[in-house]
Amino acid sequence: LVSKMSSALSASPTLWLKVMLMGLSRHKRADGRMVNKLQDDFDSLEAEHDKIKSNAAREIENLRHLLSCRREELDAKHTAYNELQKQIDALKADVAIEKEDLARQK
Repeated sequence: LVSKMSSALSASPTLWLKVMLMGLSRHKRADGRMVNKLQDDFDSLEAEHDKIKSNAAREIENLRHLLSCRREELDAKHTAYNELQKQIDALKADVAIEKEDLARQK
């Protein structure tokens, strides 16, 4: 069978050309499907990458907001601490004055 096909292809160059074109066409369709699959895979990966970037950007913004809130809380606590420290220092001064007064009265 192979030798008959071989001799038929040798005898008719147009038949040989048709067989070659059919083979190339088959390969071309397979390559086209592969290219389409690769393009789909690339598009999927690109979409996933964009989603990850978007989520990361949103998370970074949330963390910045949280940090800003924590700074405000820390500043408020620091201010309250300084105010309490002033009150403690004033009370210590009052106590020292009263001790001096008591010591003089004795």
